[in-house]
Amino acid sequence: QAVDDARTTTRLLADTVIEPALSSGLLDTEASDLDKFDRIVRSRVPNVDAQLRHQLVEFVHSLRQLDLKKSPAISETIDWARSLLLLHAGQLDEELVRSTLNVLLKFEDDIEAANAELRALLQGARPG
Repeated sequence: QAVDDARTTTRLLADTVIEPALSSGLLDTEASDLDKFDRIVRSRVPNVDAQLRHQLVEFVHSLRQLDLKKSPAISETIDWARSLLLLHAGQLDEELVRSTLNVLLKFEDDIEAANAELRALLQGARPG
C-alpha cells in the first residue's frame, strides 16, 4: 500500500508541477523545441534507438497540432517510448501506432481523431 501511495504521489507531483515546466517550451514549432523534446525523451528512455526516438518525437509533435481534448505531454510520450521499447519496435508503422495510441491519448475521441489523420501524421514522422 505504501508503495502504491508513493507512486500516486509521485505521479501527481509530476503531472501538476514537473509536467507543465517541461512541456511549456514544447508547444512551439521551432526545431530547437523538437530538440528539447528529443533530449528529454533520450534522457528518460536512453535505450530507445535514435531513429525511433526521432520518429516518435516528430509524431507526437504533429499529434499535438491536432484539436484534441488532451494533447500528449512529455509524460505520455515517455510512457509511449518505453512501451515501444518493450515491444522491440524498430520504427513506427500504422499498425504499431494504432495499437498503442491509448498510451499517448486518454480520450476515445482523441484516439479517433488521431486515427483519422494517422497516415498524414506518420508521413511527417519518417525515419531520419
